[in-house]
Amino acid sequence: MNNQLGKSMPIVLRTLILLFLTTLAMAAPAPLDPKDFPAPIRVACVGDSITAGFGAPKGWSYPDQLRMILGAGWEVGNFGVSGRTLLRQGDRPYVKEAALTQAKKFKPDAVIIILGTNDTKPQNWAHVADFPKDYADLVGEFRALDKPPRIYVGRPCPVVAPGVWGINESGVQAVIGHVDALAASLGLEVIDFHAALDGQPKLQPDLVHPNAVGYGVLAATAFTALTGKPAPTMPAPPTTETLVIANRKLSLKVPVTPAPGRPWLWVGEFGGHLGNLEDALVERGWHVAHFAFPNQYGAPAAMDAWDKVYEELNGKRGLAAKPALLGISRGGLYVNAWARRHPDRVSVLYLDNAVCDLRSWPAGMPLKATGAGSPAEWASCKTIYGWADDEEAKAKAFQPTDGMAAVIAEGVFLISVHGTADHVVPFVDNGEHLVAAWKAAGGRCAVFPKEGGDHHPHGLPDNTPVIDLLCAEGVR
Repeated sequence: MNNQLGKSMPIVLRTLILLFLTTLAMAAPAPLDPKDFPAPIRVACVGDSITAGFGAPKGWSYPDQLRMILGAGWEVGNFGVSGRTLLRQGDRPYVKEAALTQAKKFKPDAVIIILGTNDTKPQNWAHVADFPKDYADLVGEFRALDKPPRIYVGRPCPVVAPGVWGINESGVQAVIGHVDALAASLGLEVIDFHAALDGQPKLQPDLVHPNAVGYGVLAATAFTALTGKPAPTMPAPPTTETLVIANRKLSLKVPVTPAPGRPWLWVGEFGGHLGNLEDALVERGWHVAHFAFPNQYGAPAAMDAWDKVYEELNGKRGLAAKPALLGISRGGLYVNAWARRHPDRVSVLYLDNAVCDLRSWPAGMPLKATGAGSPAEWASCKTIYGWADDEEAKAKAFQPTDGMAAVIAEGVFLISVHGTADHVVPFVDNGEHLVAAWKAAGGRCAVFPKEGGDHHPHGLPDNTPVIDLLCAEGVR
Protein backbone atom coordinates (compact mmCIF):
# COMPACT_ATOMS: atom_id res chain seq x y z
CA MET A 1 0.00 0.00 0.00
CA ASN A 2 2.74 2.44 0.97
CA ASN A 3 4.66 1.58 -2.19
CA GLN A 4 1.60 2.28 -4.30
CA LEU A 5 1.09 5.59 -2.56
CA GLY A 6 4.73 6.45 -3.11
CA LYS A 7 4.46 5.70 -6.78
CA SER A 8 1.35 7.82 -7.14
CA MET A 9 2.73 10.85 -5.31
CA PRO A 10 4.82 12.20 -8.21
CA ILE A 11 1.71 12.18 -10.42
CA VAL A 12 -0.35 13.92 -7.74
CA LEU A 13 2.36 16.49 -7.14
CA ARG A 14 2.77 17.17 -10.83
CA THR A 15 -0.97 17.66 -11.19
CA LEU A 16 -1.13 20.01 -8.21
CA ILE A 17 1.85 22.01 -9.44
CA LEU A 18 0.30 22.34 -12.90
CA LEU A 19 -3.00 23.49 -11.39
CA PHE A 20 -1.14 25.96 -9.18
CA LEU A 21 0.81 27.38 -12.10
CA THR A 22 -2.33 27.63 -14.20
CA THR A 23 -4.13 29.46 -11.40
CA LEU A 24 -1.27 31.89 -11.09
CA ALA A 25 -1.12 32.41 -14.82
CA MET A 26 -4.85 32.99 -15.17
CA ALA A 27 -5.17 35.65 -12.51
CA ALA A 28 -6.62 38.80 -14.03
CA PRO A 29 -3.86 40.48 -16.08
CA ALA A 30 -2.37 43.50 -14.37
CA PRO A 31 -3.44 46.63 -16.29
CA LEU A 32 -1.10 49.40 -17.31
CA ASP A 33 -1.21 52.60 -15.28
CA PRO A 34 -1.02 55.54 -17.71
CA LYS A 35 0.82 57.55 -15.03
CA ASP A 36 3.77 55.19 -15.41
CA PHE A 37 4.22 55.89 -19.12
CA PRO A 38 4.75 58.96 -21.27
CA ALA A 39 1.93 59.38 -23.77
CA PRO A 40 1.28 57.70 -26.04
CA ILE A 41 1.45 54.24 -24.48
CA ARG A 42 2.84 52.01 -27.21
CA VAL A 43 1.44 48.49 -27.63
CA ALA A 44 3.14 46.02 -30.00
CA CYS A 45 0.94 43.16 -31.20
CA VAL A 46 3.12 40.20 -32.17
CA GLY A 47 1.84 37.03 -33.79
CA ASP A 48 0.76 35.14 -36.87
CA SER A 49 -2.15 35.60 -39.30
CA ILE A 50 -4.61 36.03 -36.44
CA THR A 51 -2.68 39.14 -35.41
CA ALA A 52 -2.11 40.21 -39.02
CA GLY A 53 -5.88 40.11 -39.53
CA PHE A 54 -6.27 37.41 -42.18
CA GLY A 55 -9.85 37.31 -43.46
CA ALA A 56 -10.84 40.73 -42.10
CA PRO A 57 -11.54 43.78 -44.23
CA LYS A 58 -8.65 46.20 -44.37
CA GLY A 59 -8.43 48.14 -41.13
CA TRP A 60 -10.39 45.59 -39.05
CA SER A 61 -7.72 43.30 -37.59
CA TYR A 62 -7.73 42.97 -33.82
CA PRO A 63 -4.85 45.50 -33.45
CA ASP A 64 -6.80 47.93 -35.67
CA GLN A 65 -9.92 47.58 -33.55
CA LEU A 66 -7.89 47.78 -30.34
CA ARG A 67 -6.48 51.07 -31.59
CA MET A 68 -10.03 52.34 -32.21
CA ILE A 69 -11.30 51.64 -28.71
CA LEU A 70 -8.15 52.64 -26.81
CA GLY A 71 -8.33 56.04 -28.46
CA ALA A 72 -6.08 59.01 -27.79
CA GLY A 73 -3.06 58.41 -25.63
CA TRP A 74 -2.33 54.98 -27.10
CA GLU A 75 -0.46 53.76 -30.14
CA VAL A 76 -0.92 50.20 -31.40
CA GLY A 77 1.47 48.51 -33.83
CA ASN A 78 0.56 45.40 -35.79
CA PHE A 79 3.57 43.12 -36.21
CA GLY A 80 1.69 39.98 -37.20
CA VAL A 81 3.01 37.79 -40.03
CA SER A 82 0.79 35.11 -41.53
CA GLY A 83 1.76 31.47 -41.22
CA ARG A 84 4.50 31.99 -38.64
CA THR A 85 5.43 29.67 -35.80
CA LEU A 86 6.79 30.23 -32.33
CA LEU A 87 9.15 27.27 -32.79
CA ARG A 88 12.54 28.10 -34.21
CA GLN A 89 12.53 24.80 -36.08
CA GLY A 90 9.04 25.38 -37.42
CA ASP A 91 8.50 25.79 -41.15
CA ARG A 92 8.19 29.59 -40.81
CA PRO A 93 9.63 30.80 -37.51
CA TYR A 94 8.54 34.25 -36.39
CA VAL A 95 11.95 35.02 -34.88
CA LYS A 96 13.46 35.08 -38.36
CA GLU A 97 11.07 37.76 -39.59
CA ALA A 98 11.83 41.44 -40.01
CA ALA A 99 8.62 42.07 -38.07
CA LEU A 100 10.38 41.09 -34.84
CA THR A 101 13.08 43.71 -35.41
CA GLN A 102 10.39 46.27 -36.29
CA ALA A 103 8.46 45.44 -33.12
CA LYS A 104 11.54 46.07 -31.00
CA LYS A 105 12.31 49.32 -32.82
CA PHE A 106 8.75 50.38 -32.03
CA LYS A 107 9.97 50.72 -28.41
CA PRO A 108 6.80 49.25 -26.94
CA ASP A 109 5.54 49.81 -23.43
CA ALA A 110 3.53 46.61 -23.74
CA VAL A 111 3.75 43.56 -25.99
CA ILE A 112 0.89 41.16 -26.72
CA ILE A 113 2.05 37.84 -28.17
CA ILE A 114 -0.33 35.33 -29.79
CA LEU A 115 1.67 32.47 -31.27
CA GLY A 116 1.38 28.71 -31.27
CA THR A 117 -1.51 28.03 -33.65
CA ASN A 118 0.68 27.14 -36.64
CA ASP A 119 2.94 25.12 -34.35
CA THR A 120 0.17 22.51 -34.10
CA LYS A 121 0.69 21.50 -37.74
CA PRO A 122 2.28 18.04 -37.89
CA GLN A 123 5.55 19.19 -39.47
CA ASN A 124 6.00 21.73 -36.68
CA TRP A 125 4.62 19.69 -33.79
CA ALA A 126 7.55 17.31 -34.15
CA HIS A 127 9.62 20.01 -32.41
CA VAL A 128 7.13 20.83 -29.63
CA ALA A 129 9.65 19.89 -26.93
CA ASP A 130 11.46 23.12 -27.81
CA PHE A 131 8.36 25.25 -27.26
CA PRO A 132 9.10 26.45 -23.71
CA LYS A 133 12.69 27.43 -24.49
CA ASP A 134 11.82 29.08 -27.79
CA TYR A 135 9.02 31.07 -26.18
CA ALA A 136 11.31 32.14 -23.34
CA ASP A 137 13.87 33.26 -25.93
CA LEU A 138 11.26 35.39 -27.72
CA VAL A 139 10.26 36.99 -24.43
CA GLY A 140 13.96 37.60 -23.78
CA GLU A 141 14.21 39.57 -27.04
CA PHE A 142 11.85 42.16 -25.58
CA ARG A 143 13.18 42.05 -22.03
CA ALA A 144 16.62 42.90 -23.40
CA LEU A 145 15.38 46.29 -24.65
CA ASP A 146 16.67 49.39 -22.88
CA LYS A 147 13.22 49.86 -21.38
CA PRO A 148 11.68 46.38 -20.99
CA PRO A 149 7.96 46.37 -21.80
CA ARG A 150 5.14 44.68 -19.94
CA ILE A 151 4.62 41.37 -21.74
CA TYR A 152 1.24 39.72 -22.17
CA VAL A 153 1.19 36.20 -23.61
CA GLY A 154 -2.00 35.09 -25.26
CA ARG A 155 -3.73 31.77 -25.02
CA PRO A 156 -4.27 31.04 -28.73
CA CYS A 157 -7.76 31.15 -30.20
CA PRO A 158 -9.77 27.93 -30.35
CA VAL A 159 -9.78 25.79 -33.48
CA VAL A 160 -13.25 24.77 -34.58
CA ALA A 161 -13.53 21.02 -35.19
CA PRO A 162 -12.29 19.30 -37.24
CA GLY A 163 -9.57 21.91 -37.83
CA VAL A 164 -7.92 22.70 -41.14
CA TRP A 165 -4.43 22.88 -42.70
CA GLY A 166 -3.18 20.51 -40.00
CA ILE A 167 -4.08 23.05 -37.30
CA ASN A 168 -6.02 21.34 -34.51
CA GLU A 169 -7.62 22.05 -31.14
CA SER A 170 -5.81 19.29 -29.24
CA GLY A 171 -2.51 20.90 -30.18
CA VAL A 172 -3.80 24.32 -29.14
CA GLN A 173 -4.74 22.91 -25.73
CA ALA A 174 -1.20 21.63 -25.30
CA VAL A 175 0.16 25.04 -26.36
CA ILE A 176 -2.04 26.67 -23.72
CA GLY A 177 -0.44 24.47 -21.07
CA HIS A 178 3.00 25.64 -22.18
CA VAL A 179 1.90 29.30 -22.26
CA ASP A 180 0.46 29.13 -18.76
CA ALA A 181 3.54 27.46 -17.32
CA LEU A 182 5.82 29.96 -19.03
CA ALA A 183 3.78 32.89 -17.74
CA ALA A 184 3.98 31.58 -14.18
CA SER A 185 7.71 30.91 -14.31
CA LEU A 186 8.65 34.22 -15.98
CA GLY A 187 6.14 36.50 -14.33
CA LEU A 188 4.17 37.29 -17.48
CA GLU A 189 0.55 38.34 -17.85
CA VAL A 190 -1.85 35.98 -19.66
CA ILE A 191 -4.71 37.07 -21.92
CA ASP A 192 -7.22 34.31 -22.55
CA PHE A 193 -8.13 34.80 -26.21
CA HIS A 194 -9.17 31.14 -26.31
CA ALA A 195 -11.96 31.61 -23.80
CA ALA A 196 -13.04 34.83 -25.52
CA LEU A 197 -13.96 32.99 -28.73
CA ASP A 198 -14.71 29.51 -27.38
CA GLY A 199 -18.22 28.33 -28.19
CA GLN A 200 -18.75 30.90 -30.96
CA PRO A 201 -17.84 28.96 -34.12
CA LYS A 202 -19.69 31.38 -36.39
CA LEU A 203 -17.02 33.96 -35.57
CA GLN A 204 -14.37 31.66 -37.13
CA PRO A 205 -15.81 30.87 -40.57
CA ASP A 206 -12.71 29.04 -41.85
CA LEU A 207 -12.37 27.16 -38.51
CA VAL A 208 -9.20 29.05 -37.52
CA HIS A 209 -9.34 32.76 -38.30
CA PRO A 210 -11.91 35.10 -36.76
CA ASN A 211 -14.07 37.29 -38.93
CA ALA A 212 -14.23 41.04 -38.31
CA VAL A 213 -16.64 40.60 -35.40
CA GLY A 214 -14.40 37.89 -33.95
CA TYR A 215 -11.39 40.16 -34.20
CA GLY A 216 -13.46 42.72 -32.30
CA VAL A 217 -13.88 40.18 -29.50
CA LEU A 218 -10.10 39.77 -29.34
CA ALA A 219 -9.65 43.54 -29.30
CA ALA A 220 -12.15 43.90 -26.45
CA THR A 221 -10.35 41.16 -24.50
CA ALA A 222 -6.99 42.89 -24.99
CA PHE A 223 -8.53 46.25 -24.02
CA THR A 224 -9.67 44.89 -20.66
CA ALA A 225 -6.28 43.29 -20.03
CA LEU A 226 -4.44 46.53 -20.76
CA THR A 227 -6.77 48.94 -18.95
CA GLY A 228 -8.53 46.87 -16.30
CA LYS A 229 -11.84 48.25 -17.60
CA PRO A 230 -14.71 46.71 -19.55
CA ALA A 231 -14.41 47.33 -23.26
CA PRO A 232 -16.70 49.93 -24.80
CA THR A 233 -19.21 48.96 -27.45
CA MET A 234 -17.24 47.71 -30.42
CA PRO A 235 -17.59 49.58 -33.71
CA ALA A 236 -19.60 47.75 -36.33
CA PRO A 237 -17.34 46.29 -39.02
CA PRO A 238 -18.12 46.25 -42.73
CA THR A 239 -19.79 43.08 -43.87
CA THR A 240 -20.01 40.95 -46.97
CA GLU A 241 -23.45 39.77 -47.98
CA THR A 242 -24.11 36.86 -50.29
CA LEU A 243 -27.24 36.93 -52.41
CA VAL A 244 -28.51 34.59 -55.11
CA ILE A 245 -29.78 36.21 -58.28
CA ALA A 246 -30.64 34.26 -61.42
CA ASN A 247 -29.34 31.15 -59.62
CA ARG A 248 -25.90 32.70 -59.27
CA LYS A 249 -23.99 34.22 -56.37
CA LEU A 250 -23.75 37.94 -55.86
CA SER A 251 -21.12 39.02 -53.32
CA LEU A 252 -21.69 42.48 -51.89
CA LYS A 253 -19.21 44.25 -49.61
CA VAL A 254 -21.15 46.65 -47.41
CA PRO A 255 -19.51 49.66 -45.71
CA VAL A 256 -20.19 50.64 -42.12
CA THR A 257 -21.50 54.03 -43.23
CA PRO A 258 -22.39 54.48 -46.92
CA ALA A 259 -20.93 57.55 -48.59
CA PRO A 260 -23.31 60.25 -49.83
CA GLY A 261 -25.01 59.10 -53.01
CA ARG A 262 -24.37 55.43 -52.07
CA PRO A 263 -21.66 54.82 -54.73
CA TRP A 264 -20.69 51.31 -55.72
CA LEU A 265 -18.11 49.43 -57.72
CA TRP A 266 -19.29 46.59 -59.95
CA VAL A 267 -16.52 44.09 -60.69
CA GLY A 268 -16.98 42.26 -63.99
CA GLU A 269 -14.81 39.25 -63.21
CA PHE A 270 -12.27 38.25 -60.58
CA GLY A 271 -13.92 39.79 -57.56
CA GLY A 272 -11.37 40.34 -54.81
CA HIS A 273 -8.39 40.25 -57.17
CA LEU A 274 -7.77 43.92 -56.46
CA GLY A 275 -8.70 43.40 -52.83
CA ASN A 276 -6.74 46.37 -51.51
CA LEU A 277 -8.55 48.69 -53.90
CA GLU A 278 -11.93 47.18 -53.02
CA ASP A 279 -11.31 47.43 -49.29
CA ALA A 280 -10.07 51.01 -49.59
CA LEU A 281 -13.31 51.95 -51.33
CA VAL A 282 -15.36 50.20 -48.64
CA GLU A 283 -13.47 52.25 -46.04
CA ARG A 284 -14.59 55.35 -47.93
CA GLY A 285 -18.22 54.25 -47.83
CA TRP A 286 -18.57 52.38 -51.11
CA HIS A 287 -20.35 49.13 -51.74
CA VAL A 288 -18.47 46.62 -53.92
CA ALA A 289 -20.40 44.02 -55.94
CA HIS A 290 -19.24 40.97 -57.84
CA PHE A 291 -21.71 38.75 -59.69
CA ALA A 292 -20.37 35.29 -60.43
CA PHE A 293 -21.27 34.47 -64.04
CA PRO A 294 -17.90 33.32 -65.38
CA ASN A 295 -16.84 32.33 -68.87
CA GLN A 296 -19.74 34.04 -70.63
CA TYR A 297 -17.55 36.65 -72.35
CA GLY A 298 -20.13 39.42 -71.90
CA ALA A 299 -22.76 37.54 -73.91
CA PRO A 300 -26.43 38.65 -73.86
CA ALA A 301 -27.46 35.95 -71.38
CA ALA A 302 -24.94 37.34 -68.88
CA MET A 303 -26.20 40.88 -69.46
CA ASP A 304 -29.79 39.76 -68.87
CA ALA A 305 -28.65 38.49 -65.47
CA TRP A 306 -26.77 41.74 -64.85
CA ASP A 307 -30.05 43.60 -65.42
CA LYS A 308 -31.51 41.65 -62.51
CA VAL A 309 -28.51 42.48 -60.33
CA TYR A 310 -28.94 46.17 -61.13
CA GLU A 311 -32.63 46.01 -60.24
CA GLU A 312 -31.72 44.51 -56.86
CA LEU A 313 -28.92 46.92 -56.00
CA ASN A 314 -30.29 50.13 -57.45
CA GLY A 315 -34.01 49.46 -57.52
CA LYS A 316 -34.45 47.71 -54.19
CA ARG A 317 -31.39 48.74 -52.14
CA GLY A 318 -31.04 52.28 -53.37
CA LEU A 319 -27.43 52.17 -54.49
CA ALA A 320 -26.36 54.83 -56.98
CA ALA A 321 -27.99 54.78 -60.40
CA LYS A 322 -24.58 54.91 -62.04
CA PRO A 323 -22.07 52.37 -60.66
CA ALA A 324 -18.39 52.44 -61.49
CA LEU A 325 -17.45 49.37 -63.52
CA LEU A 326 -14.17 47.45 -63.14
CA GLY A 327 -13.10 45.18 -65.97
CA ILE A 328 -10.05 43.05 -65.13
CA SER A 329 -8.77 40.97 -68.05
CA ARG A 330 -11.78 39.13 -69.57
CA GLY A 331 -13.96 41.11 -67.18
CA GLY A 332 -13.59 43.93 -69.69
CA LEU A 333 -16.00 42.07 -71.96
CA TYR A 334 -18.72 42.26 -69.29
CA VAL A 335 -18.32 45.90 -68.33
CA ASN A 336 -18.07 47.06 -71.95
CA ALA A 337 -21.17 45.05 -72.85
CA TRP A 338 -23.07 46.61 -69.93
CA ALA A 339 -21.93 50.10 -70.91
CA ARG A 340 -23.12 49.54 -74.49
CA ARG A 341 -26.47 48.25 -73.25
CA HIS A 342 -26.96 50.96 -70.62
CA PRO A 343 -24.72 53.98 -71.29
CA ASP A 344 -26.81 55.98 -68.80
CA ARG A 345 -26.06 53.55 -65.96
CA VAL A 346 -22.30 54.02 -65.70
CA SER A 347 -20.21 56.65 -63.93
CA VAL A 348 -16.68 55.27 -64.47
CA LEU A 349 -15.38 52.60 -66.83
CA TYR A 350 -12.15 51.23 -65.33
CA LEU A 351 -10.29 48.84 -67.63
CA ASP A 352 -7.32 46.94 -66.20
CA ASN A 353 -5.42 44.97 -68.87
CA ALA A 354 -8.94 44.42 -70.12
CA VAL A 355 -10.15 42.35 -73.05
CA CYS A 356 -12.08 44.65 -75.39
CA ASP A 357 -11.99 42.56 -78.58
CA LEU A 358 -12.86 38.86 -78.69
CA ARG A 359 -10.70 38.49 -81.78
CA SER A 360 -7.66 39.39 -79.69
CA TRP A 361 -8.61 37.12 -76.78
CA PRO A 362 -9.64 34.34 -76.59
CA ALA A 363 -9.38 33.98 -80.40
CA GLY A 364 -5.71 35.05 -80.56
CA MET A 365 -6.19 36.36 -84.12
CA PRO A 366 -3.41 38.50 -85.58
CA LEU A 367 -4.47 42.13 -85.45
CA LYS A 368 -1.94 44.92 -84.83
CA ALA A 369 -0.37 42.41 -82.46
CA THR A 370 -1.06 38.75 -81.78
CA GLY A 371 -2.16 37.80 -78.31
CA ALA A 372 -1.64 34.42 -76.70
CA GLY A 373 -5.24 33.36 -77.18
CA SER A 374 -6.93 30.31 -75.71
CA PRO A 375 -8.22 27.74 -78.23
CA ALA A 376 -10.44 25.95 -75.71
CA GLU A 377 -12.04 29.16 -74.49
CA TRP A 378 -12.41 30.47 -78.03
CA ALA A 379 -14.35 27.32 -78.94
CA SER A 380 -16.55 27.84 -75.86
CA CYS A 381 -17.02 31.52 -76.72
CA LYS A 382 -18.22 30.74 -80.26
CA THR A 383 -20.71 28.22 -78.88
CA ILE A 384 -22.09 30.74 -76.37
CA TYR A 385 -22.55 33.38 -79.06
CA GLY A 386 -23.88 30.86 -81.60
CA TRP A 387 -21.16 31.45 -84.16
CA ALA A 388 -20.50 28.55 -86.49
CA ASP A 389 -16.89 29.34 -87.29
CA ASP A 390 -14.14 31.96 -87.14
CA GLU A 391 -15.41 33.81 -90.20
CA GLU A 392 -18.84 34.34 -88.67
CA ALA A 393 -17.18 35.37 -85.42
CA LYS A 394 -15.02 37.95 -87.19
CA ALA A 395 -18.08 39.41 -88.88
CA LYS A 396 -20.31 39.57 -85.79
CA ALA A 397 -18.00 40.19 -82.82
CA PHE A 398 -18.17 43.67 -81.32
CA GLN A 399 -15.22 45.89 -82.13
CA PRO A 400 -13.79 47.72 -79.10
CA THR A 401 -15.42 51.06 -79.86
CA ASP A 402 -18.77 49.78 -81.11
CA GLY A 403 -21.56 51.48 -79.20
CA MET A 404 -19.15 53.60 -77.19
CA ALA A 405 -20.13 56.98 -78.67
CA ALA A 406 -23.24 57.00 -76.49
CA VAL A 407 -21.15 56.07 -73.45
CA ILE A 408 -18.79 58.98 -74.06
CA ALA A 409 -21.74 61.31 -74.63
CA GLU A 410 -23.07 60.36 -71.20
CA GLY A 411 -19.87 61.75 -69.66
CA VAL A 412 -18.55 58.40 -68.44
CA PHE A 413 -15.00 58.75 -67.12
CA LEU A 414 -12.55 56.19 -68.57
CA ILE A 415 -9.65 54.81 -66.53
CA SER A 416 -7.11 52.62 -68.31
CA VAL A 417 -4.41 50.68 -66.45
CA HIS A 418 -2.29 48.49 -68.69
CA GLY A 419 1.06 46.80 -69.06
CA THR A 420 2.87 48.01 -72.15
CA ALA A 421 4.25 44.51 -72.77
CA ASP A 422 1.03 42.55 -72.21
CA HIS A 423 1.42 39.48 -74.43
CA VAL A 424 -1.94 37.96 -73.44
CA VAL A 425 -4.22 40.95 -74.07
CA PRO A 426 -2.14 43.42 -76.12
CA PHE A 427 -3.15 46.98 -75.31
CA VAL A 428 -2.90 48.09 -78.95
CA ASP A 429 -5.74 45.74 -79.90
CA ASN A 430 -7.90 46.36 -76.86
CA GLY A 431 -7.90 49.30 -74.47
CA GLU A 432 -5.97 51.62 -76.79
CA HIS A 433 -8.95 51.82 -79.14
CA LEU A 434 -11.19 53.08 -76.33
CA VAL A 435 -8.62 55.56 -75.07
CA ALA A 436 -8.27 56.96 -78.61
CA ALA A 437 -12.06 57.19 -79.00
CA TRP A 438 -12.45 59.01 -75.68
CA LYS A 439 -9.73 61.51 -76.54
CA ALA A 440 -11.01 62.10 -80.07
CA ALA A 441 -14.51 62.84 -78.79
CA GLY A 442 -13.31 65.09 -75.98
CA GLY A 443 -14.23 62.54 -73.34
CA ARG A 444 -12.61 62.54 -69.93
CA CYS A 445 -10.07 59.83 -69.22
CA ALA A 446 -6.93 58.92 -67.27
CA VAL A 447 -4.35 56.48 -68.58
CA PHE A 448 -1.83 54.64 -66.39
CA PRO A 449 0.68 52.69 -68.51
CA LYS A 450 3.00 50.30 -66.68
CA GLU A 451 6.19 50.37 -68.72
CA GLY A 452 7.38 46.86 -69.51
CA GLY A 453 4.47 45.38 -67.59
CA ASP A 454 2.89 42.12 -68.72
CA HIS A 455 -0.69 40.94 -68.19
CA HIS A 456 -0.05 40.29 -64.49
CA PRO A 457 -0.07 41.73 -61.94
CA HIS A 458 -3.18 43.86 -62.26
CA GLY A 459 -3.59 47.25 -60.64
CA LEU A 460 -0.86 49.75 -59.82
CA PRO A 461 1.91 49.30 -57.25
CA ASP A 462 0.03 52.00 -55.35
CA ASN A 463 -3.67 52.13 -56.29
CA THR A 464 -4.26 55.46 -54.53
CA PRO A 465 -4.52 57.55 -57.74
CA VAL A 466 -7.16 55.20 -59.14
CA ILE A 467 -9.04 55.08 -55.83
CA ASP A 468 -9.06 58.89 -55.68
CA LEU A 469 -10.37 59.09 -59.26
CA LEU A 470 -13.12 56.58 -58.55
CA CYS A 471 -14.21 58.55 -55.50
CA ALA A 472 -14.15 61.83 -57.42
CA GLU A 473 -15.98 60.56 -60.49
CA GLY A 474 -18.10 57.73 -59.15
CA VAL A 475 -20.93 59.79 -57.67
CA ARG A 476 -22.90 61.62 -60.33
